[in-house]
Amino acid sequence: MINPQTHIETPKVDDSKTAEAQYADALELLANHGYVAGIADTGGGCEAIEIIIDDDHRVLATDKDELLAWERADHQGWRAGLYLEDDLEKSVTTDDCSAEGLLSLVKPLLADRSKVALAS
Repeated sequence: MINPQTHIETPKVDDSKTAEAQYADALELLANHGYVAGIADTGGGCEAIEIIIDDDHRVLATDKDELLAWERADHQGWRAGLYLEDDLEKSVTTDDCSAEGLLSLVKPLLADRSKVALAS
């Protein structure tokens, strides 16, 4: 018999509501193209898709209004920013809300970075 005063029921978590689940298509597409990507907590309860480039560089992808929508249905497009440590080097946006829309920003953003690195 369970004592009702000491029994705590664990709430059920709807995993489909996590950022990883909401943006699984984008994370999978990035992984399929060789990128190391995941969901990062950017502070203040905000999240972004983070793509690790090297020890100093990363790309953060959010909605085009700079906040990743909690619900994918509210997603309005992509903003991808290339960061050197915590400093934004370049940012690009698209109204395309698809995973392919994000990939279309990431590839040229990183290609531009490679050209600059080769010229240095």
